Amino acid sequence: MAVMGASGIMRRLTYPRYRMLTRMVGLCLSIVFPLVGLVRSRFRKRGREMRGYHRGLPPKKGDTRRLWLHAVSVGEVEVVTNLAHAFLSRPESKGWELWVSTTTSTGQARLRNRLGNVAAGMVYFPIDTPGATSRALDAIEPDAVGLLETELWPNFVHSCRALGIPVCLLNGRISKRSVGRYAKLSSLMPEVLGCFEVFSMIHEDDASRIRGLGAPADRVVVAGNAKHDTLTQRRKNADLEGVRAVYGLQPGCGPVFVAGSTRRGEESFVIDAYLGIRKAVPDLVFVWAPRHPQYTAKVEAMLKLRGVGYRLRSGLSDARPRQSDERLIVVDGIGELFALYGIADAAFSGGSLVPKGGHNILEIAVWEKPPIYGPSYEDFQDAHDILELHHACRIVKDVDAWIQEAVRQLTDGGYADKGRECAKAAMEAVHAATDRHVDVLLRHRFLSGGNPRV
Repeated sequence: MAVMGASGIMRRLTYPRYRMLTRMVGLCLSIVFPLVGLVRSRFRKRGREMRGYHRGLPPKKGDTRRLWLHAVSVGEVEVVTNLAHAFLSRPESKGWELWVSTTTSTGQARLRNRLGNVAAGMVYFPIDTPGATSRALDAIEPDAVGLLETELWPNFVHSCRALGIPVCLLNGRISKRSVGRYAKLSSLMPEVLGCFEVFSMIHEDDASRIRGLGAPADRVVVAGNAKHDTLTQRRKNADLEGVRAVYGLQPGCGPVFVAGSTRRGEESFVIDAYLGIRKAVPDLVFVWAPRHPQYTAKVEAMLKLRGVGYRLRSGLSDARPRQSDERLIVVDGIGELFALYGIADAAFSGGSLVPKGGHNILEIAVWEKPPIYGPSYEDFQDAHDILELHHACRIVKDVDAWIQEAVRQLTDGGYADKGRECAKAAMEAVHAATDRHVDVLLRHRFLSGGNPRV
C-alpha cells in the first residue's frame, strides 16, 4: 500500500483533526512555557497569556461592549492604531471599548506607546489550541473581533462562532506566494473561512484568492490597504534635518539618489547604476541601503573588487562627517531609510530587479516622488495599481533603463515636477482605506445591533 505524502495528509486535514492535533500541542506547551518562564522572567506574562490565562482583567461595565482587534507585530500595530482611532471617532462606536493584542513582545511595546491612552486592555494573542483560545475568550469577553491581514486561526475563529462572537478579517491579504500553501489545506480552509462574518480585503486579487480558498463570495469586499495610511503620519514625524546632518546632505551638496531595500542578487545592478548615473551627474551623492545590513561585508567586497570608493554610514558622525569627495554612502544599519527617501531627489525601491516581490514603493511616493522599481512588485500590487492609475510609477526592466530614468529625474526639472504631481495625486487617493475598513465594520450587524454573544 502506498504511503500518503505530506501534501496528501494536509489536503485531508479537517477541522476535527486539526483540533485534535493542536490539543496535543497545547498539552506540550503547558509544560514547556512555564519552564521557559522560570529561566526567562520576562517571558512569564507573555507565556501565560498565550496559553489563555489572564490576571486582573477589569470586568465589563454595564452595557459596555468590547471590540477586540489583533495585530501580529510592529507593522500591523500601525494599522491597528489608525483603525482604532477611526473607529472610536465614529458616533456609532458609543458604548464600545477597544481591546487590542499582538503576538510579539516588540508589538506589545509599540501597542502601549500608540494606544496606551485609548485601549481599555492590551494582551497577548493566544496560541491556537482549543484550551488557550477558549480561556482567552472567556477572560476578555469580546462582542466582536477584528483580525488583521492573514490571521486565519482555526481554533480561535471556531471558538468565536460557538460563542456567537462575529469575526471580521480587516486589511485582508492573501499573497500570490501564500495562496498555494493555503490551497494545500483544501479540506480545512472552507471550514475556517465559514466562521468569518466578513472579509475586508486590500485588493481585488486578495479578494479573488480568498474566494478561491472557500470564503463565501457575498462576505468578501475590497477596501484598500490601511497600512498605507500610516505613511503620512510617519512623514510628519521624520527627522529630516537630523539625517541630513549625519549624512552631510545639506542643500548644495549635489543631487541625492537613494537605492533602498535592495536584496541579494541586486548588488552588481546597484554598483552599475551608481557608476552610470554619476557619469551623467558628476556631483551625485548616492546612498545605498541594503535590506539586510548583515550582508554589508559582501557589498564592501564587491565595491573593493571593482575599485569603487565608498563610506559606511556607521563611520559617519559629527566629528567625522562625509567629505565632499565621498559620493557613495553604504547604510550598514536600520531605521533611517524612510527619512532618506524624504531627502532624496530620486529613489529606487529594491527587491524588484530580482524575483523577491518588491518593497513598499509608496514609502517613496509619500514624499511626492515617483519611485523607480523593477518588474517584480507582486507583493505590493495594490500600491503599484494606485501609482499606475496616477501615472506615478517608473518601472525599469534593467540597469540601463534604471540609469536613464534616474538621470532624467535628476536633470530634467519639468519631468521631475510632473512626476511629483503624479505621486502626490496617488497618495491623496490612498488615504481613505482606513475609513473604508471601519465602514465595513459599522455596516455589519455585529456593531449595529445588540450584544451578539449567546
